[in-house]
Amino acid sequence: MSELITPRGARADFRWHLLATASALALCATASLTSVAKAEDADRPTVWVELGGQLERMDGTSGRFIEPFMQQTPLPAILSKASPIAAQNPPRYGMGGEASLTFAPKGSDWVFSAAVRYGRGSANRSIYENTPGASFPFHDFAKDFDSFDKNSTRIPVLQNYSNNRIRISESHAIVDFAVGKDVGLGMFGGSTVNAGIRFAQFTSKTGADIRVRPDVTGSQTGVIKYAYHFHNYHLTGHSTRSFQGIGPSLAWKGSAPLMGDPDAAQFLFDWGVNGAVLFGRQKASVKHSITANLYDKAYNHPTPGDGMTHYTPVYHHGGGKPRSRSVVVPNLGGFAGLSLKFPSAKVSLGYRADFFFGATDTGIDTASRTTTSFHGPFATISVGLGG
Repeated sequence: MSELITPRGARADFRWHLLATASALALCATASLTSVAKAEDADRPTVWVELGGQLERMDGTSGRFIEPFMQQTPLPAILSKASPIAAQNPPRYGMGGEASLTFAPKGSDWVFSAAVRYGRGSANRSIYENTPGASFPFHDFAKDFDSFDKNSTRIPVLQNYSNNRIRISESHAIVDFAVGKDVGLGMFGGSTVNAGIRFAQFTSKTGADIRVRPDVTGSQTGVIKYAYHFHNYHLTGHSTRSFQGIGPSLAWKGSAPLMGDPDAAQFLFDWGVNGAVLFGRQKASVKHSITANLYDKAYNHPTPGDGMTHYTPVYHHGGGKPRSRSVVVPNLGGFAGLSLKFPSAKVSLGYRADFFFGATDTGIDTASRTTTSFHGPFATISVGLGG
């Protein structure tokens, strides 16, 4: 009986030693992998500093002064050449800068970040155009008006003109504070979901001085009598508009490797989407005045008459007062780009857009909420510190 028991005990001891050996090897492997991971984690920068700039198209930050004479049907030729409405277009692009600071503690999937973007644009336009108006061959009549050629036998004594002087300035600032966690969702590459606070501020100022004489006509009966008919319009306007708000934000950002070695240099496809709800105040202060006069006068030769003093007022009105109200502004945005990443540095190029729905009051006499947007290319350089 004892001879049968001994081999079974030996087999049990063998299995025990085998299990112990395997366990020891597993512990050694785990310790080795852990030490490698800690070494890699120790080499990873814990702080990233990013600086960059952007060229952004800014829309929905200012309003236009529009009067009926600017939209006549048919439109006078002079207003097609120098439209007072087109002259008030906002600056096509604004220049700006951005900076961010990101902290990723060792041995953690959490990321803490702060970022700021600032941009501004301006336009200072003086647009003048004229076209020939009525003309008569009387030198001594022409001296009563604003334009004539003494050497001409037929003198263009009055011209149609459009004179637009416009000044526009705009600026915006966006500040983000966020806490994120690495979620690493497979096909999306390394990605981080962030929650935080977003602050946004937009400001625009417009000044306009518009003078238009669009419809000079004249008639002549023989060499004895002639007449002029035209309108003069003069508009002045000033506006200041702003929005300031703060609220919770969410963002999902990621990078997917395209080629290269992560330990040396690697090309990445970067992407991100963001959303926020901003609670703030919308303000607008608008003042404007428009004067319209009609000149309609006949003259008999050779008495020049009293020239440009015979105006009949057609209308004169003005208005504008400060407006202010609390608003809730949804914000959606995103970006996409390419980057070249080194272990402790990164260079990125991309395109970004942000839309703030109903953020700006672009109305003249009454409030009119308009979506404000910023979109355009950007470039950044990041440097990793620590590790």
